[in-house]
Amino acid sequence: MGFGDTAKKIQTLADRAERTYKKISELRDEVDETQETVIDTSERVKTLENEMAEQRAVLDAVAEEVGV
Repeated sequence: MGFGDTAKKIQTLADRAERTYKKISELRDEVDETQETVIDTSERVKTLENEMAEQRAVLDAVAEEVGV
């Protein structure tokens, strides 16, 4: 009887460990995707900031030219 109960407990523990490992793997994938999204977004923001700075310089030059 004792060995059967022990085997059952070990199997239950192994099943839980497998589910936990699977969940951790899924979370790791989600974190990787989030990191990629953050990097992509950061690059887009930098590009937009540069474009805005260029447009601001053009507008300042035009404003100075027309005396505004």
